Amino acid sequence: MKNFALTFPFNDCSAHFPFIEHFSFQTVDSSKSNPVYLPQGIGIRMFYFKDGIFEISVDGNSQTMLPGDCLVVCPWENVEIIPNRIRRSSFFHLIIRTKFFDADQDLEFGYWSKISQYDQMEIGEIFKNYHKFKINKSDFLAKLFVQLTNEIFVHEMSQNEMVIHIIDQIMILFAREAQKSSLKTTENTTVSQIIEQNITKDPLHHWSVPEMAQIAQLGITAFSERMKMETGLSPINFLIKIRINIAMNLMAHFNYKIGDIAYETGFYSPQHFSLTFKKMTGVSPHKYRKTYYEKQL
Repeated sequence: MKNFALTFPFNDCSAHFPFIEHFSFQTVDSSKSNPVYLPQGIGIRMFYFKDGIFEISVDGNSQTMLPGDCLVVCPWENVEIIPNRIRRSSFFHLIIRTKFFDADQDLEFGYWSKISQYDQMEIGEIFKNYHKFKINKSDFLAKLFVQLTNEIFVHEMSQNEMVIHIIDQIMILFAREAQKSSLKTTENTTVSQIIEQNITKDPLHHWSVPEMAQIAQLGITAFSERMKMETGLSPINFLIKIRINIAMNLMAHFNYKIGDIAYETGFYSPQHFSLTFKKMTGVSPHKYRKTYYEKQL
């Protein structure tokens, strides 16, 4: 980061706190600074932009960052920071090491974090799915970055425990705020509509809850709660309902065998399809088809 004037990395972080790869507060003299390229790293990057205006590009996707904005960048992504041509700008830059985390692997911080393993996985899914949504003017995160700075410099009793506690809070709040930011972009389209469209396109696909949550750009828990709120059903029951609706349409308009319809709508056997159909509709597939044809006469 030699292009940035007045960089203050807290150099003893890694020695005292092995889970902190990098932590710095950087002041940019924009009249003398060039864009800074940050290649893929070994941890989760977190930025809090304190003053000034920046253009930040993550794998080619650019956003304007204003004072108070925050952003998470995953380890496998490249970052370019371009300061705006104003007098001075400043930002915090935090990199947290992880035990495991990549595009195909769940997040695990390691021994130090007090966040439960399940919540770590949930945070990882949130960061994967919509970390590129910037977090607008978060006062909570601003205070936490200042607290982290003070705690590292003060060297008081239980310092390690306090630093871990602050970083855990930063992770949780980043995930919560990123989730809220992403929901604002899809407020005119319900999650259930998005999922229904995808299932209808490919009912034969073996849909899983994590996969549907990823399509909806939500964590698994938030996705399940959203589906329950919108439809009154769990994600799996909603999936079954859509498949049954497709099957009913096929039985009504095409002379396909019941067994063929079962397989075409994603059920693993005709028996499973018949039992599920009767449970959902109150009648067997054969009776439904017969009743439908009789009504057309």
